[in-house]
Amino acid sequence: MSLGRFIRGITGLSHEAALTAFSEFLENQLFTEQQITFVRHIIEWITRWGTLTPEDMKEDEFAGGADIFEIFDDNLDAFHRIRSVIETINTNAMRLVA
Repeated sequence: MSLGRFIRGITGLSHEAALTAFSEFLENQLFTEQQITFVRHIIEWITRWGTLTPEDMKEDEFAGGADIFEIFDDNLDAFHRIRSVIETINTNAMRLVA
């Protein structure tokens, strides 16, 4: 674990920054309630822990017991965009001390 990720893990990410990063998925009427709930769980996690791994997303608390690909079955492009936002947040955490 990088020092930046360690620090971000202690401090988390500001709720405002997380909301801004994922606003596209919360303000758009093209997403189902289950997809929006999934994004809200991501925001809560990142606000608390600062980063999110693919393994973390497989936890039941994110998907409510459903498979991620079932949640985004009709909109896999959105899921890939969500993953891209998460990867950017994780990368920025690693750069915190660079």
